[in-house]
Amino acid sequence: MITKTLYSASLKDIDSAILEIDTENIGKTVLNRPTDRYFYDPWTIKPEYKGTIWEKLLSTLEIPFGEARIVTLPSKTNYVAHSDIDDRYHLNLSGVLCYLIDIDDNEMHISVRDGRWYRMDTSRLHTAANFGNRFRHEIVVRHLLPENQIEIPVKIKIESKIEDMDEARFAFDYKLSSILNIGCKKGLVTDFNLTDNGPVFKCEESFVTEIQNTLDNKLQMVRL
Repeated sequence: MITKTLYSASLKDIDSAILEIDTENIGKTVLNRPTDRYFYDPWTIKPEYKGTIWEKLLSTLEIPFGEARIVTLPSKTNYVAHSDIDDRYHLNLSGVLCYLIDIDDNEMHISVRDGRWYRMDTSRLHTAANFGNRFRHEIVVRHLLPENQIEIPVKIKIESKIEDMDEARFAFDYKLSSILNIGCKKGLVTDFNLTDNGPVFKCEESFVTEIQNTLDNKLQMVRL
């Protein structure tokens, strides 16, 4: 699930960045903004972070990338189990006894503060947990989705069959995000977008049945 990349930042710069983190605001601070399509086009640094240590750290990931966030996980907390349509890059800034957990394979990967960027295969059902007594701080970056050429395209929308949108989102991220992530990598899914009425995308006609078989009674697939 976790792969070490060739890209790295200096621990000195990481130490400088930690001093800039507002521990009173432990949400997900977004460092950049989209230039066009959210999942497909490279993002650009926000004006307020231009020339800062955050731009310097992001510049060490020497590839085009999407949304970049400072993600803080307090002590004794974890995230809900989920998968994502887009893989992520992680640069660990601080934390003790913090792990990325592959739920599919029952494996724990400790978050190492070594200055290295790691790529995470988020098609795996996963979570992050902080078993330590201090904040875990990371920079988490979205990998851009590939623009695939579909031979027999079918346009799909995923709609909720229930009113509880939190439960619908959990159902989507629990299984369907994983299938779509794999489909993107296999060249079977493209033009993914989040709308007010639900996710919309195109896929190969041969892939429709696999998507349909993934849905439970909380979600439904609509051909557009």
